[in-house]
Amino acid sequence: MSNLFDESSLAMIPTAYKEDKLYSLRSTDGSGDFTFSRGSNLAATRVDVNGLIEKGRENLATYSNDFSNGTWAKSNLSVASSNGAWEVTDNTTSGSHYIFWGGTTPASSVVTLSIEAKAGSVDYLVMRLGGFTYAFFNLSNGTLGSVNGAFIDAKIEATSDGFYKCSATINTPSSGNATAFYPTDNSSSVSYTGTGAVAITIKDAQLEKGLVASDVISTTTTSVSAGILEDMPRLDYSGGASCPSLLLEPQRTNLLPHSEYFVGFTTTATNVASNTGISPEGVQNASSVIETTATSSRRILPSSPFTGTANTYYNLSVYVKKISGQPTRHIYWLCQLGADAIYAHFDMDNFTLHQKNTNGNGSNVEADIIPVGNDWYRLTMSGIVSTASGGDYYNQLYFEDTPRTGFNGQSYTGNGTSGFELYGWQIEQGSYPTSYIPTYGTSQTRSGDNANPIDVSSLGVTTGYTLFFEIGENDLDSTTWLIQRNSGGTFLYQQYGHTAILNILSGFVYPFGLPSGRNKVAIVFDGTNIYPFLNGVKQGTYVASDDWASFGDLNLNNNPVKVNWKQLLVFPTALTDSECIALTTIA
Repeated sequence: MSNLFDESSLAMIPTAYKEDKLYSLRSTDGSGDFTFSRGSNLAATRVDVNGLIEKGRENLATYSNDFSNGTWAKSNLSVASSNGAWEVTDNTTSGSHYIFWGGTTPASSVVTLSIEAKAGSVDYLVMRLGGFTYAFFNLSNGTLGSVNGAFIDAKIEATSDGFYKCSATINTPSSGNATAFYPTDNSSSVSYTGTGAVAITIKDAQLEKGLVASDVISTTTTSVSAGILEDMPRLDYSGGASCPSLLLEPQRTNLLPHSEYFVGFTTTATNVASNTGISPEGVQNASSVIETTATSSRRILPSSPFTGTANTYYNLSVYVKKISGQPTRHIYWLCQLGADAIYAHFDMDNFTLHQKNTNGNGSNVEADIIPVGNDWYRLTMSGIVSTASGGDYYNQLYFEDTPRTGFNGQSYTGNGTSGFELYGWQIEQGSYPTSYIPTYGTSQTRSGDNANPIDVSSLGVTTGYTLFFEIGENDLDSTTWLIQRNSGGTFLYQQYGHTAILNILSGFVYPFGLPSGRNKVAIVFDGTNIYPFLNGVKQGTYVASDDWASFGDLNLNNNPVKVNWKQLLVFPTALTDSECIALTTIA
């Protein structure tokens, strides 16, 4: 393979990327690099090299470490820069002393405010977020004081040099709510008599969507993003892969307004708490759902249904983890419109699908349970909820004491301790699940991953060439394509379920099966004939049409389907049969 690699003119093996560009290892002059566009938001995620979900992040607080700027209004205090932080000196007034950010907090959104602070002449920092909602942090011993009940969570964690990172999370009722920090000398009131000395020292304010504070992102005049940015190529390590693949997916919308905050969901005989466990992100933003001791069926479901359309596929997915050390509960997942429904029962002892079925006018149900590491599993279910009508579709997660079958939830007596951790609930229109789309109060749309075409006319192609690619899991359909060579040559067309038919379109169609999972494909053109190879086996010899003689540009699917691209190489010569067999054989 290494010698063949040296013969290639273009080699896209996903390794290095920057902003909207994926670098090819060949050619080295940049002509083989792919550029991408995906949209204008941070709805995309990937699985990183550590096997954790990585999101886009944004610090909405401008001048995050410049509290002298006019964006930060000051009352009864002054600030002065000191070693990368800011000393806050109060005056001797009796009353409240504060720093007030003049920006706008997002409406109807879960947000977290954080800052690092150190005690001075007073011991407490007070954080205000969402109207008159306060959290008190003791900077002398690193403990929480009083916390207003409107906050979802509040934390104080030691960092370095006597600083503590203080954070508080709230589901904001409206935009424009006050974001402010107060020094104080007590644990219950923002009012005190100032000392005229350095009351506290602060640095690195951050306001972001989500249930937890993330690593600091510095800002000046505008908000700043980090992580998986709008147009960044997604190098994905799903399934424990040691080498990444380029993840390209179609546009999808998570219809569920809250994918991580479940306290407002409707529950029966269960209790919900936020930020109780480490999620597939690797941070403490998973929720626990614990059964009560009532004798009842028990469930959790979004407080409002989603509007579904008849004869339309929907896919539901959620990450679950058993509560450690407690008797196992199993899961029954139901999506219904009256008596029309798709449903699945999951055995959480053996982590297998116990039953999938439909009721009434439901059809085409599929379900799966997928390990994602650290005892987490992603449950998925898809199908047509109703072939008869659309309307309010309810998706409900039930607990079961044993894996059961059938359409209705079952009653049993709970123990008050068993249950699950939940994270990343998603509802999307489509017959298969795509990567996680986080939501914090409103539905979010991840635009399709579009790779712009590159000009390969200078790659030395004369009378023959070879195109090689390797892909992982994919979900094609009958209207989309993977690779386009010029404007008239299109490869890898149409798939039903997970068994694709590879078509080479140039006036002729030469089909052969593309199995589920990892595949290596080589297409050889020797000036007269086409020779396709799949996973180490030659698929035949076919006479090429005239347009195969030209190879002007190369385009990955611009009407995206779900594909994990592992390699894409172009050779300026027609490789031999033995070379193609070696190239496409999966070890």
